[in-house]
Amino acid sequence: MLSNVDKDDAIKFYYDHVMKIEHWHIVAFTRSFEILNSYKNELEKCGVRTIQNDIPHYKTKDDVF
Repeated sequence: MLSNVDKDDAIKFYYDHVMKIEHWHIVAFTRSFEILNSYKNELEKCGVRTIQNDIPHYKTKDDVF
């Protein structure tokens, strides 16, 4: 059986390992730049780097909506 120290070390090792992996798991679909920016600002306040990948609609040339 693991001691509490060994268990704590194992948990810290796993946590550190997982946190080094880039996680792309928050997705927001919106046409509102206001809503998008509010999400981005809240995440970045918490130290979460964000990227924006606009999906074109192609209804008209260069239409991102």
